[in-house]
Amino acid sequence: MIPAPAETVASDMRFGAIVRTQGNRPELLVEALESLRCQRPACTAVVTVHASPEVFESVQTLCSRVDLPMQLLHAAEVRRRRGYPLNVGLAWCYENGGFDALFFLDDDDIVYPMFTRCMAQAFSATGADVVYAASNKRRLPDAPEAGYRPMHFSRLVVENFIPINSYAVRCTRLTQTRPLFDETLDYTEDWSFLLNLLALGFRFEPLGITLSEFRITSDGNTAVKRNPKAWERDALRIREQIERTMFPLAGDALVRMALHLNADGTARHGMPACGNADADPRALLLWGRLRKAWHQLPFPARRIIVRLYQRLSGEKEAS
Repeated sequence: MIPAPAETVASDMRFGAIVRTQGNRPELLVEALESLRCQRPACTAVVTVHASPEVFESVQTLCSRVDLPMQLLHAAEVRRRRGYPLNVGLAWCYENGGFDALFFLDDDDIVYPMFTRCMAQAFSATGADVVYAASNKRRLPDAPEAGYRPMHFSRLVVENFIPINSYAVRCTRLTQTRPLFDETLDYTEDWSFLLNLLALGFRFEPLGITLSEFRITSDGNTAVKRNPKAWERDALRIREQIERTMFPLAGDALVRMALHLNADGTARHGMPACGNADADPRALLLWGRLRKAWHQLPFPARRIIVRLYQRLSGEKEAS
């Protein structure tokens, strides 16, 4: 069974935010850091600068003007891919952080003022290892608009609907397993990381509120890619990762579950899936109790139940 999380009062949770930057968007970086400064519970920024020594020095000067607990790290190997600076931050946090929860920002992201408060309350109320929320998108100078909304976690085997700035992870589970980002991927390292957490048995819990915002500045947030071949290559790598991974439920079973969910997060047969704010409250209460009981079962028992359900469903369809 998944071990019970350590008891921590929500208001006392210590948050760390790993902020990834190349130092070439100073105005946006300041906005990202300012969005952390107003969080309660407070958080510490772990800024990883993936750039030359000269750029690192300029970022140091910039960050010294922001009144925020901060640790600056130099990810000096500039030829390495996007996962590298995040791993530099994770490695430091695993050894020195002392945090209760971690989350991630790129320098063109911000979190809204209630981010850590809502995350802390969700961790305390649900015992989840990963809490994820909705995220707005914004093309400057236009106003923000709806971006991604939370769906059932099993949908991750079909698409990545959880932006890197929209979730937090409990550190007790992180420090036990010490997962890292895949540094061989050009674009989808964030999706691969979430799939690794899922495979490690991390419990995911959605929040149906919007707590962050990403700016449409990079190739990852545009419909037409500057390097479509690299995107296609990474997408195939993700598919291979899913197919070869034994999740707490088998990967193919998770795919079938995800494909039986509607795009709005509701189940095909009307059962309210996680994050569906419009479902009947009584049905949501029942579903919450069933889900809690499910998470308390050992993984072998879950597999037996799933296989029995699949067998009975197949016999019913055949007859």
